[in-house]
This record gives sequence, structure tokens and C-alpha cells, in this order.
Amino acid sequence: MLIRTSTVLATIIVTGSALAHGPQLQITLDQNNKIVTREIVDTTNPAGLPGSNLAGYETLTAPTSVFVIPAYLNNSGQHTLQPDNPHYLNGPGYTFRYETNTPGTNMYFDNAPLGSINLQDTSFSIQYISGLTRWNGSSFVDAGDTQLRAARSSLTMDTQDGAAASTTIAYGALTSFSTVPHTSLTHLFLGDGISTTRAVPDGIYKVSLQMFSSSGSIAASDPFDYIIYKGTGVNDALAAVSSLNPAGAVQVVPEPTGLALLALPGLAMMIRRRRGI
Repeated sequence: MLIRTSTVLATIIVTGSALAHGPQLQITLDQNNKIVTREIVDTTNPAGLPGSNLAGYETLTAPTSVFVIPAYLNNSGQHTLQPDNPHYLNGPGYTFRYETNTPGTNMYFDNAPLGSINLQDTSFSIQYISGLTRWNGSSFVDAGDTQLRAARSSLTMDTQDGAAASTTIAYGALTSFSTVPHTSLTHLFLGDGISTTRAVPDGIYKVSLQMFSSSGSIAASDPFDYIIYKGTGVNDALAAVSSLNPAGAVQVVPEPTGLALLALPGLAMMIRRRRGI
């Protein structure tokens, strides 16, 4: 299991659109025109913030299948998924870049074309494909009344026990050139399965997701997991992740201390700190 750790500096200065979006999940189409989920990256700066280990949106990051992120209590009394609290109140959504010479033609990073499908008028969507589960010390089991809600503008999507969500959340179609294409998506806990302000039990939660497109030429992504920990530490979350034997890389956002990670028994891991470039 390859674990990558990333962070966003607590001293970020944010304004306007940066506050609205922040860190996002990078996607590409470079594996036989299939959506590939990569790392959560910084969309406020093309190359990443100086001194930060979170890659910028122009940096091609590694394919990643598990994302370990803490839950935070926001000012509205809601427990939400925030890769960089308190600077970014939404996310992660997704991010990519068009090919610069022919707007709407290719996704690309670092001037390397990654896919050959014209993306004009294509829309992407995301779905919870599993119910919300909670770690019981040896396995992930049903989380009881607690559910997770994804929200974007007026669109919502809730987890369901033992099944995929009954709806998906679609992002707007790609109709114009943009140098920083990125989106936002909020994930909120429903403590009683209904209300976003009900108490949420402490623990380590897991939900599986998948991304799709409106194009018949683009294959859906492989499933990927968000591991969300509340009222417990990242070490406990990583111990739970190790039980999954993930095939892909694991990203921890924000970055814990290296010593804390290395103290985990039984985890064969490589910790590669990303440089802000």
C-alpha cells in the first residue's frame, strides 16, 4: 500500500473564488479514455503554494483510490468534509485543464495531452455507490442512522444503507475554455439520517464513490473511497485503511506528522512528501 501525504498551509490567504473552491480531486482521461482519479490538489495556484506539499492543478499526480480526510464542525453546526479547514468551505469537487491550443479538446497537465476525446458539451457526475459504513475495530459495518449527504447548489445526494445512492450529482456541461476548470461539492453528515445539524457519533467512516460522464466514449472511473475520521486520530484511520488492502495509492489530507505515521505497526508504507513546485 502506497501512502501519500499532502497538506495545505494554514497561512493561505484566500479571496473570492479561492474560498469557494479550494482543494479538488484531480481527474484525467489518460488510461484508454477512462476517468482516472488522482490526488486532491490545490486549485488556487497552478503550481501549488510555496512550501506546500499539495500539488498544484497543473501538476500530474499519481492515480489514487483512497482519500483519508477529517470531518470538521462548521459554523452552522454541521459536520463536513474539508481538506483544508477553515479556509475552504467546500470540496473536494474535481479539477482538470483543457488543452490550451484547442479549447475543449483534451485534458492535460504539464503540457502533456492526456486523452483524445473532444470534451465540448460533456458533463461529469459523481455518485455514492455504497452505503455509509463505520469502523468497529475489525471491519467496516453499517453506520446505523448516520448518513452522508453530498450537496451542490440545489442538488443533493444521500447515502442509503447497503445500496448506491438513488441519485447522482451532475456538474455543468463543458461549454467554454477555462484555464482553471474546477468545481465544488460539499459533503455533510446526517446524524439521524435526515438533519445536517444532528449529533454525529465519533468514529471512522467509509463511503465509496464513482465518477461518470455523459459521453459514451468515456468510461467511468474505478470506485474510490473516502475515509472520514471524526473525534479520533489519523493513525486510527490508517489502521482501518490497512484492513482494506487497497490496490491503489492512499492520500492523507491534511498531512499528519511523519513520526505519527511511522509509528503504525504492521503497515508496509512509503511516505513520499510532495514538494510545492
